[in-house]
Amino acid sequence: FLNYIKKSSKKISKSGARLIKNEMNIYVHCHSSTVVSILKQAKKNKKTFVVYTSEVEPLLQGRKTAKDLAKSKIRTIVVPDLAAEQSLKKCDLFLFGADALTKKGLANKIGTSTLCKLAKQYNIPRYSCAISLKLTKKIKLEKRPAREVWNEKNKFIKVINPAFDFVNKKLVTGVISEFGILPYRQFLKKARQNLKKF
Repeated sequence: FLNYIKKSSKKISKSGARLIKNEMNIYVHCHSSTVVSILKQAKKNKKTFVVYTSEVEPLLQGRKTAKDLAKSKIRTIVVPDLAAEQSLKKCDLFLFGADALTKKGLANKIGTSTLCKLAKQYNIPRYSCAISLKLTKKIKLEKRPAREVWNEKNKFIKVINPAFDFVNKKLVTGVISEFGILPYRQFLKKARQNLKKF
């Protein structure tokens, strides 16, 4: 099982890196080790590109992505969440991870669905990057403690902190997995067949 994950990660990195061309601007969201590995592979392949990443409140995971990429000397621009559209429309590609995949779509960090809608509006290809073993029948979108946003004690103020959202498969150009780069429907077919082995 662990060997499969290791081999799959390498395949995903190599497949995803093929999408990246010289002088591209690439938008990423939150922190995905899979997306980071794709970008690092593209750098190893001598590609020159710039990455834009969301800050991702309240835990600022975009900074983690930026630091990881900086270690590989990949130029990265961090923007506030609400400045996403200004940066996204400059980009040629939107890459993001997936915490879970289903037949109707996927779950990922809050904001992914909104960013996919914006990217689609600007005709920017949108790829989820994930191993097929994340395919599941049901997902429950997690809400995190409100204190991460604001630890305010006031009976007239309520703070909510949704951590993930659902992205309809119609918003996704394709999935980059160990099977290569496939449209969502084809990915589902291969992923289902593959899960029977485990």
